[in-house]
Amino acid sequence: PLIPIVGDVNPKDKHVVAIPTMNVETRKIETVYMRKNFV
Repeated sequence: PLIPIVGDVNPKDKHVVAIPTMNVETRKIETVYMRKNFV
């Protein structure tokens, strides 16, 4: 599963995925960083 990251993101983290997401209110594309959680 993908877990949203709150706070600072480590760019060197291989488990981090950047997902472009449309903000409905502002109509702008925002990048949401998700962490792949391998269980």
